[in-house]
Amino acid sequence: MFKRLPLLCVVMLALSSTALAQQDKPPYSPEKSLSTMTVADGFELSLFAAEPMFSNPTSIDVDHKGRVWVCEAVNYRFKLRGQPPLRKEGDRIVVLEDTDGDGKADRDYTFYQGPEIMAPLGVAVAPDPSGKGLRVYVCQSPDILYFEDRDGDLKADGHGVKLLSGFQGIDHDHGVHGITIGPDGRLYFTVGDAGVKDLQSSDGKGKKWTSNSTDCRAGTVWRCDMDGKNLELIAHNFRNNYEACVDSFGTIFLSDNDDDGNQQTRICYVMPGGNYGYHPRGPGQSHWHEEQPGVVHKALRTYFGSPTGICFYEGGLLDRKYTGQLLHTDAGPRHLRCYHMKPKGAGYELEQEVLVSNDKDTWFRPSDVCVAPDGSMMLADWYDPGVGGHGMGDTARGRVYRLTPKGHKGYSVPKLDLDSKEGIGAALGSPNLAVRHMAIARLAGLMPEEAIPALERVANQKDNEQGRGRALWLLGQRQRLRFVNAALGDRDERFRILALRSLRDGQHSSPAEMSGDVRRMIVEDGSAAVRREALLLLRDADPEKAEGLIFDLAKRYDGTDHFYRAAINIACGADPKRREAILEDFHKQFPDLDAKTLDLVWELRPASVLPKLGEKLADAKLTPALRGRVLDILAASDDASAGL
Repeated sequence: MFKRLPLLCVVMLALSSTALAQQDKPPYSPEKSLSTMTVADGFELSLFAAEPMFSNPTSIDVDHKGRVWVCEAVNYRFKLRGQPPLRKEGDRIVVLEDTDGDGKADRDYTFYQGPEIMAPLGVAVAPDPSGKGLRVYVCQSPDILYFEDRDGDLKADGHGVKLLSGFQGIDHDHGVHGITIGPDGRLYFTVGDAGVKDLQSSDGKGKKWTSNSTDCRAGTVWRCDMDGKNLELIAHNFRNNYEACVDSFGTIFLSDNDDDGNQQTRICYVMPGGNYGYHPRGPGQSHWHEEQPGVVHKALRTYFGSPTGICFYEGGLLDRKYTGQLLHTDAGPRHLRCYHMKPKGAGYELEQEVLVSNDKDTWFRPSDVCVAPDGSMMLADWYDPGVGGHGMGDTARGRVYRLTPKGHKGYSVPKLDLDSKEGIGAALGSPNLAVRHMAIARLAGLMPEEAIPALERVANQKDNEQGRGRALWLLGQRQRLRFVNAALGDRDERFRILALRSLRDGQHSSPAEMSGDVRRMIVEDGSAAVRREALLLLRDADPEKAEGLIFDLAKRYDGTDHFYRAAINIACGADPKRREAILEDFHKQFPDLDAKTLDLVWELRPASVLPKLGEKLADAKLTPALRGRVLDILAASDDASAGL
């Protein structure tokens, strides 16, 4: 420890010197800062709004009318340092509106301000399908709050109401932050490694969660109903995952910050039940611990950074090659990026494209990105000489930019009509989350004989794959098995995956309880991603019913696909007794310890095999590569009898 201290001091001194050097540089006006931006070919960046309308934006959302909602954080970290707040009235939730359609906000509203609002880190707007009012969700440890505006005057009707409580990290970057609405009509949110304590569904039902060293470790991602019920932990053991995003097929991605200075920020494909390796199983392992069994690997390493907001772009205005891709802000290197996703086995590979950057104005700090109803992008800028480290150098500035195709003029928000099937279908196909939420909420209020035809109309549209996915998701919620059986035969693997994911919503049959023909169809599916999804569904199934299907799917492992191997591990579950029951016959199912089988032994650590590995080392026919793999397994095992 003492030997490492001088190096640590050098690193911290270097970081501090860089921050001080940047703080010595004067701020630019919004117009000058805009002129210094580097924008990708084919795009155009314009200034939507700036100080004095608002300052210090940590998170934004865009509602159904194209208005931008901003979380301000002027009182950032004063409470944490034991200092009085800079603004005694408290921080604000601000609304920015472009009333004349010229692409620039000309009105701003203080939706809510109060001394209890202190550097919130997440906001999501859920308009009422009537169009008259809305509910606004705000993330601020120790709570997720919601504010009602029943008459739509852009003034909260009162103080925030606690939706969920129990988030650690008060006035801290590593508490609860980004929140969004998924295609299933549920809230998704993230919590950094400050963790949770006694977190439970709003109705007091279900498990009461407290961070631990087993199944709720470090940073986490969650989902719940819009009223806070049916709280579900999706995945854990991140460090400081700022925000998660969910596409129309239910695929979840997030960005995760590293231990400062390690250049290990990452983009993660989130597998429900996954352990993402921030905290190790033992001391001394490398960062993210991907050399350990049971850890899901990152999809992409992004090196140095302070990753912030993330969302999916799902069409509307940009070139089609951007539809379905990830958008991500990183305040460290000052980037807005697009990650072009390509399925690879049971996971994804990502190709990075920088859409906006700034090497001249070092105060540019992109903090969030959202998609407007017309398909343009809104980009928030914290605008500060530094970022992170519980500090800030400026409290008076902040900007929101708008990214459009080059030459695009004006800001025209499509009108909504939720009283007709055609209008509901158009809303369900919108690139904007708030508009899609209104369509989902409107459909939820209809009788089946009204809702089903509207959904089927969208589901049969071939020109909007994302809208079709949303419709099929909702059809699956209303009439699961008929939908699942039909969608499992779709030529596009995304819809087959969606069919399986729909089973996860509420009371349903798991793949383990399906007919033999359907089970065989899943096992024989040519897509590793479809088989992966079936494995993820099996983690909560009856072990006696799930065991055979897990082994059948495990035998499709190709020896190289990490995400598929991780899904097999997740299917076995976290409960030791359940794992033991499922893996008891592993040695019978995999009698030959070849390279593929040893991969599975390393990942799963079956008790029936570990004690026999010592005998395997004495086998003269064992190749050097397999011998090394056996030694890896023994070194990674927690079983004292392994190898004896």
